[in-house]
Amino acid sequence: MALLSRRLLLLAGILVLLVPSTAAEYCNFTDTCTEVELFYGDNLFAACKGPQGDYLQTYISLNSLVGNDVGKLTCPGKAFYPSCDDLSLVDGHILKAKCLGEDWTFYDSSIDLNNCLKNSDGSLNSCNSDLSKATA
Repeated sequence: MALLSRRLLLLAGILVLLVPSTAAEYCNFTDTCTEVELFYGDNLFAACKGPQGDYLQTYISLNSLVGNDVGKLTCPGKAFYPSCDDLSLVDGHILKAKCLGEDWTFYDSSIDLNNCLKNSDGSLNSCNSDLSKATA
């Protein structure tokens, strides 16, 4: 009986691993947000689809959810902006920057914000928990 229980538990674990994750779909904010742009350095502004289907103006400070790990942009993270410069946004979701490494050299880095942000009823929020809240 114990052997059968272990086999069933193992089979259940394998099935969980085989089920595709929907995290990327859930977090892909550009599916429902338009007019995405950087403003005042680290603030990301967008018009995101709200619960009634209308588009709402929203923004989020990327500094509250993106970090700099020795010259590489990371998400989740925090406070990348003091150590990263020359910020730009490519295709509305790729954040590019030059980030300071531990050797005091600036490195080119980029991160896909679709893996970091989601649209929550017209507000931009972190995919990785309640690391930050947007202001609509």
